[in-house]
Amino acid sequence: MNDATENTGIRYEFGKFVLDPHERILLSDGEPTHLSDKVFDTLLLLVRHNGRLLTKDEMMTSLWEESFVEEGNLAKNISRLRKILDTGGVELIETLPRRGYRFRADIRQIDDDTNLLIHRRLRVKVSQSVETESRNTSSGSMTDEVNSIAVLPFQPLGGKLDDDFFGLGITDALITQLGRAGQIQVRPTSSILKFNLLEQDVVAAGRELQVDAILEGKFQRSGNRLRLTVQMLRPHNGYSLWADSFNTDIEDIFDVQDRIAERVVGALSKKLTAEARVKLTTHSTENVEAYEQYLKGRFFYNKRSTEGYDAALECFEKAIEIDPSYALAQAGLADIYNLLPVYDGFPPHDYFPKAKACALKALSIDGSLAEAHAALGLAILHYDWNWPGAEASFRNAINLNPNYPAGHQLLGVYLLRVDRVGDALIALKKARELDPFSPINAVWLAEVLRYYGETDASIQLHLETLASFPDFFLGHYHLAFAYIDAGRFAEADRHRVQAVALSHENSLTLSLQGILQAAMGDDAGVHQTLEHLLQMKRDKYISSANIASVYAALKNEDKAIEWLETGLAERDPNLTWIKFDKEFEFLTPNPRFQNLLREVGLADKKSDVTRE
Repeated sequence: MNDATENTGIRYEFGKFVLDPHERILLSDGEPTHLSDKVFDTLLLLVRHNGRLLTKDEMMTSLWEESFVEEGNLAKNISRLRKILDTGGVELIETLPRRGYRFRADIRQIDDDTNLLIHRRLRVKVSQSVETESRNTSSGSMTDEVNSIAVLPFQPLGGKLDDDFFGLGITDALITQLGRAGQIQVRPTSSILKFNLLEQDVVAAGRELQVDAILEGKFQRSGNRLRLTVQMLRPHNGYSLWADSFNTDIEDIFDVQDRIAERVVGALSKKLTAEARVKLTTHSTENVEAYEQYLKGRFFYNKRSTEGYDAALECFEKAIEIDPSYALAQAGLADIYNLLPVYDGFPPHDYFPKAKACALKALSIDGSLAEAHAALGLAILHYDWNWPGAEASFRNAINLNPNYPAGHQLLGVYLLRVDRVGDALIALKKARELDPFSPINAVWLAEVLRYYGETDASIQLHLETLASFPDFFLGHYHLAFAYIDAGRFAEADRHRVQAVALSHENSLTLSLQGILQAAMGDDAGVHQTLEHLLQMKRDKYISSANIASVYAALKNEDKAIEWLETGLAERDPNLTWIKFDKEFEFLTPNPRFQNLLREVGLADKKSDVTRE
């Protein structure tokens, strides 16, 4: 970037930040903030043109003048900067939809002759910080500022990733174990899956995951023997905080995990409380064979596909057969039974009762298991339409494990459906804070913004998410609805096409297709989509609410009500959205629709559970 090498004697001060182009550093309250080269160049370009609109084309040309990259790279850099520059006050980077960006700050220029003393004081503070950290590192201690960690997938020494579930399984188990301690934020498994590579750039991964520390490990299995090597690093400088190796029998894996977890929490916190220590060293099973089946089940579960769920189901069932008191395996079964009805071909009557039974079984064994409370809440919401009970279950999960992202996400989505949008926003922001790289957390936060009428902000968040997860069909699905709200049908249709293709023509995305066709006045297209859905319904179970939504988009009141009543008999979980989905609004005066709302528990928007 040409701008980056000009006027190197000038530094820029705005608020608590000082940007030094010469040394390519951003100071925040005197502390260095890590920026990748392109993110730094993006900030410098914005700062040097403070107050002026920079078009996307202008920025792309300046930042990537000798190479071709997609516009999503720019959006990703802007998103990263917004997080870094967020002080809880005024937004420094303004987005002008479809045009570009403008930096808006009160900037003072500091050159070698002006305010040099201020700058030197900042530099002294940085030097002292580095020296202090170096001393802490050499003595194996850390400061209280460290409160988050990511556990990267453990890698086999000389092995193949495709052949061994053990590395990812033990990583997932450690994440769960550390999360229960409640004293540190632990990035969930969904955030670290992309780093399941034989050649890991550990420091780069830690910076991308925005954590204060990162744990990496390697393992080697030979018969009944297991060798583990583990080290913990500070990602912003690569300093090793501690390292250890373990040579043990596989039967001692629980003891090894306890020791690793205690070292991690002990290093990140001055004092490991007795309660946290008990949580760290409590195991859901002491049977190694059952544990290995559970690890294998988690490996397949994290593939997030119907094939993966089938394989995980078998592994969890084997684990329970070996150890009937294995609460985590019961909770794993409940998760799968809750997920399958979301896909076509899995009738709610066949799966939600099993999910509820497994969750209750897990809680009868271990009432403190956050995962089981969350699974129970989802089952009784989607099948029993027990709204107060579901909210209580989600809040129980959060109280037991405040760092459990799924608990906050499930609560937030629940609150959105009962029109408690402010509370939903708080819960979903917390979910994203705990798991900032989860596409589903970003999607639901964008849905809250759309519901608020902040359509442009919703679209922008969806675009940023899809820049990182281009194959996430739910991202395209929800973005299409945001574009429909904005009246931008051509853009909505582009994402509709991707949503339908990526979901393999799931009835959910086909209902979007029909709704969009109706909005565009394509009656022939709508009826063709309807016929496709009706044929699918003849062949297998699909959500009747998805069919009803297309009839509703056509303003066919009788057919929409008829299919919603069919869904009522089927216990279709999508009926929990009929108060939220805009296509059903015109049905509100209809007595049959009001009866549907009463049956589903939505006649009164407000939950009966007292808010915290």
